[in-house]
Amino acid sequence: MVIGKFTRIESFCASHCMKNDNWSLEKNIKVFSKCINNHGHNYKAYFTFKGHIDKDTGMVINLIDVKQILKPILDKVDHTYLNDSLKEELDSQNSTVEILAYVLFKMVQNEMKKYNLTAKIDNVRLYETDKNYADYSDNL
Repeated sequence: MVIGKFTRIESFCASHCMKNDNWSLEKNIKVFSKCINNHGHNYKAYFTFKGHIDKDTGMVINLIDVKQILKPILDKVDHTYLNDSLKEELDSQNSTVEILAYVLFKMVQNEMKKYNLTAKIDNVRLYETDKNYADYSDNL
């Protein structure tokens, strides 16, 4: 069987701030700078799925399934304050691009359990800006 990968790119707009409530204001400013204030990003997320290329369809995963899997996740984060909309998923962690890539990966993984699919989520690459992105994969 041939193994392949399929990537879907999605965009969402959201705001967040970064701080550690156990630190002084001075330490928060030193570590997080202006990011201690609420600010927004136009995120771009690359969701990569891996699996056997189906001999009948030629696909790793059907795009219809991908759209259904990603819709509730994107609905949860788009045009929101991530510190609130992902409060449970963040589990008191900062909403850094690294943590957000991890959270999105786990959300996709959980959503995929509702489907009878052979493909798996392989990687989430999340661009916070044109210059900054983070990857998360269980294989890293």
